[in-house]
Amino acid sequence: MMNRRLLFMLLLVPCVLATETVRAGDAGGIGACCFSDGGCQELSPGECEDVGGEYQGDQTFCEGVDCTPGTGACCFEDGTCIQTTPGSCAKGGGEYQGDQVTCGAARCPQPVGACCFVNGACLELTERVCPTIGGVYQGDFTSCDVIPCVPVTGACCFQDGSCFVVTEDDCEDLGGFYRGDASPCTDCPKPPGACCLDDDVCVKATESGCAKKGGIFRGTMTSCFDVDCAPVGACCFGPFQCADQSQESCIASGGVYQGDLTSCVGFRCPDEGGACCFADGTCIQTSPGSCAKGGGEYQGDGVSCDDAGCAGACCFSDGFCLPVNPDDCVELGGSYLGDDTSCVLCAADTCVSALDLFEGETRFSNLGATQDGPVPCGLMGADVWFIYHAKRSGPVTITTCGDTDFDTVIAWWPTPCPKPGTTPLACNDDSECDGVEPLDLQSTIIVDVVAGESYLLQVGGFLDDQGTGTILLVGP
Repeated sequence: MMNRRLLFMLLLVPCVLATETVRAGDAGGIGACCFSDGGCQELSPGECEDVGGEYQGDQTFCEGVDCTPGTGACCFEDGTCIQTTPGSCAKGGGEYQGDQVTCGAARCPQPVGACCFVNGACLELTERVCPTIGGVYQGDFTSCDVIPCVPVTGACCFQDGSCFVVTEDDCEDLGGFYRGDASPCTDCPKPPGACCLDDDVCVKATESGCAKKGGIFRGTMTSCFDVDCAPVGACCFGPFQCADQSQESCIASGGVYQGDLTSCVGFRCPDEGGACCFADGTCIQTSPGSCAKGGGEYQGDGVSCDDAGCAGACCFSDGFCLPVNPDDCVELGGSYLGDDTSCVLCAADTCVSALDLFEGETRFSNLGATQDGPVPCGLMGADVWFIYHAKRSGPVTITTCGDTDFDTVIAWWPTPCPKPGTTPLACNDDSECDGVEPLDLQSTIIVDVVAGESYLLQVGGFLDDQGTGTILLVGP
């Protein structure tokens, strides 16, 4: 019979062997497990995976393992980026781009939002791209379906003074001038027109500018070529027929002019009227009483100014002038400038005695004039001179087109009076008065002037041609 002690020992050996086997397996399946926060715990591979760690290998120990976490770019929904650990990135709701990846290399996707344009259109773009194509960014994650993009409008001005509030593109399509975003129509400049001044001169000005000059504005887009600035008064065609007209229009219509600033309202036209001659050689058709009140000499009922032979300017070679009738002028050896002409015209025969020239119309005559200055173009002769003092800078148009009755040549000079052989700033013989060919016998020049400077206008006749006419100067 086997020894009891030996039997116990035989039964115990398998148990010991089994225990050693388990321990050996346990020892081979345990190692260091690193966590994203830098912590470490010795676990089996399965346990390490369950808690989100990184297993460092069998039989590794936390004491010998560096669990310091790596860092890299972490991209967020709003397009921002930070350098952090994978764990911190995940906790913050970001997307980790990998260890050692920089934010510059990560190129985190940027958010988009509504981008509004001046015409009311909308695109969903990034904040960086939107302004580069003329849009206004409405914010991250905004939507064109929600954001109302209102078109940007402003004043669109037109040459005739009208205005509409539209977008810049619509304004360009309409042929207007866009004054700017949110600009009101009151910003549109008012177009100029004819402005009549007290001395019957017509100038181009805006309505406000005309008021500042004390003139009468005749309407936007009107022209001094078409407007008669002469003062008006009652014009009688009989005891009960009256119309408010200028003196020139009244006489041309066969009426009897009653005087400047008279009115047909409450006025009874006299039964008779006739020519009234004044000491300066002028003549009007009026009543005997009105003639006497004005200091004139009544020529008789039914006598017209054409038949009256009132005195006119009689110019002499030395510049002297007398207002006399034509016969007396011839007997005195002078040059008669015509009925109703003024002696002031005689003083313009030489450059040094040049008369002032203003914007608007200026009557002139070169009857009896001599050639005083150079002959710049057009075989000019019998010249008269005017001087213009520029108040503003810009282009100026000077023309003899209109009622001038002789072949003119005009030249524009700087001051002082030109010497022989010098060249004018501009010179013209014949021009297109009506804007179409053939050329007319009157002259036109367009020149630039500088405010504060003075300029000379030389007006003569082609091959000494002589007569009377009107100079029209339209200033800047």
